[in-house]
Amino acid sequence: MGVALVALVVVVASFFSLFASPHDVRATRLSLVAETSFIDLGEPAELTLRAIDDSGRLDTSREDLVKLSLRSLSYNVSAAKLSATSTRLEKGVGSVYILGNLAEVVDVTVTWKEGQSALKSFTLRLFVGIGEE
Repeated sequence: MGVALVALVVVVASFFSLFASPHDVRATRLSLVAETSFIDLGEPAELTLRAIDDSGRLDTSREDLVKLSLRSLSYNVSAAKLSATSTRLEKGVGSVYILGNLAEVVDVTVTWKEGQSALKSFTLRLFVGIGEE
C-alpha cells in the first residue's frame, strides 16, 4: 500500500509538472543569439534577446529595459552598428539588428538596466565579414 501511494504521488507530480505555468519560470540572466556567428557584410542580421532562467527557459513575464553595447576586437572603434543601443523586452523577448560594412570581430553585450529584478549580462562574439558557415 505504501509503495503504491508513493508511486501514485510521483506520477501525479510528474503529470502536473508538464503543465506548469510559464509564470513559474523566474529569469536570472539574459541571452543573445544570432542565426549564425558569421555576419555578411552589408546585410543586417537580427539578434534575439531573451530573459531566461538557469535552465534556459524563457520568462514571459519580463518587460525589462536592456542596454546593448558593441566592442570591436579588430579596431579601436567598431565599424559595425546596432539598430538600437537599448530596447524593452516584451514577454521576455526583444530584438535588434547588427550591420557591418567592414570585416571585424565584435563582442555584443546585453546588460540589464531596469525591471522587476536584475539579470546577469551576456556577451556574444560575432565575425562580421570574416569566414563562412
